[in-house]
Amino acid sequence: MQNKSHLRRIFLFMALVLAISFVAGCAYYPIKEIADARRARDAAITAGADKKCPEVFGEGMNLLHQSYKVYMACNTKEARKIAVDAQIAFEQSMKSPCKPQPQAAGGPKAAFTGPDKAKVNQVVTFDASPSMSSDGGPLSYFWNLGDGTTAQDKIVSHKYPQKGRYTVTLVVKDEKGATDTASKTIDILPGTEMWTILFDFDRSVIKMPAKKVLDAIAELMKANPDMNLVIAGHTCSIGTDKYNMGLSKRRAYAVYKYLVKKAGIAGKRIEVKWFGESRPAFSNNTKDGRKKNRRAEITTVE
Repeated sequence: MQNKSHLRRIFLFMALVLAISFVAGCAYYPIKEIADARRARDAAITAGADKKCPEVFGEGMNLLHQSYKVYMACNTKEARKIAVDAQIAFEQSMKSPCKPQPQAAGGPKAAFTGPDKAKVNQVVTFDASPSMSSDGGPLSYFWNLGDGTTAQDKIVSHKYPQKGRYTVTLVVKDEKGATDTASKTIDILPGTEMWTILFDFDRSVIKMPAKKVLDAIAELMKANPDMNLVIAGHTCSIGTDKYNMGLSKRRAYAVYKYLVKKAGIAGKRIEVKWFGESRPAFSNNTKDGRKKNRRAEITTVE
């Protein structure tokens, strides 16, 4: 009887997952690669790799967080690839030594220049021109930019879509096959990100597709302790100004309560505002515009 009850709960859960996937427009089920990467992360923490080899472990965390974000954007194929890279990084962090050892004299020397800090979506450039081969011959360049992006040019430019600390690694190889590695970290500071939660007419109830978005935001906040939010509630133009002001407040606090009570985010990290119908994002003269104005906007702040 206990097994039947357990199976019944699994069936109901899977039915709910499928319903979410139809409503949200992309699949909402755990993919194997992310699950494997999370297990590798937990094993690395248990082994103390987060303290013994923080750079490689940190690279794994960056990749894992990136895989979450890419998966939430419904790009499952790319998320799988990034998650695999995250698993490799976590497994590497548990090895001894966890980073490549210096090359013997006479091999190539890897070196590059690049910024220590940048903003989200700001173009940054890394230049491997300082790298040298022992005999003046040509070198091949292999970059890992820390967020799942790789390149093979001497000079590479890149935008980081998410804040965090990333480890940039360059491997150079000479004509004899000898290699050398150089790495450095870059801190990507917050830009502004915004999510929109839509509500039904005259309602302030969080719908199932919105819960998926809020759960993803909560994961980002847990991974980035300095990430704070502003939630702003809005309405369409139907109803009185006084009523809509109260409705927009209820919508903003519905989002706030979900993040705090359901997702475990500290309330002090979230500021709540409401504007009634005074700040429409779309025209209230059309049915579609009014539908899109029944919303709460969530914005990141430093």
